[in-house]
Amino acid sequence: MDRLWTIREAAAIAELPSKTIRTTIDREALARGRADESRRRNGYLLSLRDLVYLKLRAEFPFALDKAHKAALESLVRGRKTAASGWRIDGDGLILERARITVSVDYARLRETVTRNAAAFEWGRQRIVSDLAVLNGEPVFRGTRIPLAEVAALIRKGMSDLQLAGRYPALLDVDFGYARIFARLGKRPGRPRKPQEAHRAAEAA
Repeated sequence: MDRLWTIREAAAIAELPSKTIRTTIDREALARGRADESRRRNGYLLSLRDLVYLKLRAEFPFALDKAHKAALESLVRGRKTAASGWRIDGDGLILERARITVSVDYARLRETVTRNAAAFEWGRQRIVSDLAVLNGEPVFRGTRIPLAEVAALIRKGMSDLQLAGRYPALLDVDFGYARIFARLGKRPGRPRKPQEAHRAAEAA
């Protein structure tokens, strides 16, 4: 079964505001994701294809009428290769009508969502909490580096290069997850003794 995400998680993965996703779902009555009944009661659950479609809609360069929206949805969410003048051609989505041809960089958008989704799932396994390590502060497995500390620096605008220099023990995908976590809207508060934790991480 495909992995499914809540609207809040989906928004962070797709780099979109939650409100944008909710509005599109409500206006177009997108089908709910499949899941067990207890999770379904808590709201929509979205698949990777749903996220790609929602990001495509949010970043589309011009307004679409109902027919074109339906065509794009059938291509991205329904696994078709052509619909109502639209077709998937290699890395792009192509619309050909009369003498007009429109091309959309579908591959870049899909790659961004896919990469973020993989980083999010990686983070679920990578982040651990142990009372013996920083009093249970969530950290990256095998380190004493708090997730909240890295996320706070990301919110302040620290670049990937700066993060890599400060936390050499972390991988690019770790920073990818921390960026998604930062977009989730969580504000867990100031990490306990961040400078002390940073020195311990460097010594590890």
